[in-house]
Amino acid sequence: MDKHEENEIKELGVLSNLHGQFCIINLENVSQSDEALEASIMDKKHINSLWYKWSRCNKNSTDFQIEIHVLCRLQPNCNLELLPIRVVIKEPNFQIGWEIFPIAI
Repeated sequence: MDKHEENEIKELGVLSNLHGQFCIINLENVSQSDEALEASIMDKKHINSLWYKWSRCNKNSTDFQIEIHVLCRLQPNCNLELLPIRVVIKEPNFQIGWEIFPIAI
């Protein structure tokens, strides 16, 4: 999701026939958890592998509580087999990243 373009996560809501592996990046740009809910990830029954990626930079990081709410609203369908989550934190003098990987469901 890119806040500099017109792409919004809620646009995924109408794409009910997504299949296979799917990755949602730049989740740090989702500023309201209701936008994530409108993506209707729970209704995507044919996605078997779903990746969520956040990058947290000094200037663009959102409130941690908002990120938790966004993650909760992106609850996947029970048919999901794999749910990796990647978070990268960039600070002026270093970068750190971690993955919660894989989460077999």
